[in-house]
Amino acid sequence: ASGVVWQVFLCLAVWSVFMVFFQRYMHLRACKRSYFTTDRLDSQVVRAWGVPLSTVLAASAYWTAKDRGWPILQVVPLAFCIGHAIYLALLWACAGRKWVSPKIAQPAEGTLETYAEVAAKRCYTWDNCNPMKVLLSNCQEGGGDGQKLAPYTIGKCYIQVQQVEEWFFNRDRVRSSVM
Repeated sequence: ASGVVWQVFLCLAVWSVFMVFFQRYMHLRACKRSYFTTDRLDSQVVRAWGVPLSTVLAASAYWTAKDRGWPILQVVPLAFCIGHAIYLALLWACAGRKWVSPKIAQPAEGTLETYAEVAAKRCYTWDNCNPMKVLLSNCQEGGGDGQKLAPYTIGKCYIQVQQVEEWFFNRDRVRSSVM
């Protein structure tokens, strides 16, 4: 074997560490908005991320075994399993210290908001997430309680305010051109 194998292994280790932090950044910051009600999917993905990391360890074990003449079929699966076990143990240790668990702000005692206060801060409410209620509010004369609702689009709340303005502004013009 050449004398640069350790450099290849060092590059693989640096790449693995970089990818862990990069993927955390991409997942937590760039791909933040999603429509999941629990963190089960996120937890399973974090646990499964040990598989590609263990594959890198298994690849290094393969080349080490090939260089030293060790039995490859015994060393590589063992290295893979040990690598995944170490990853899960570190993940468990970090989760116990709240380093990798989701940060959920707990309200102080007596500061719970009413439904109206929360609805004023959000782009979505029970009413505009219900397609039948949105349809009825726009088709009935008077719109039920008189308020016409704009439909809420999941994952698009950052453009909801603009969408509401455009929808109400263009709705009457489109309706009159069709009739």
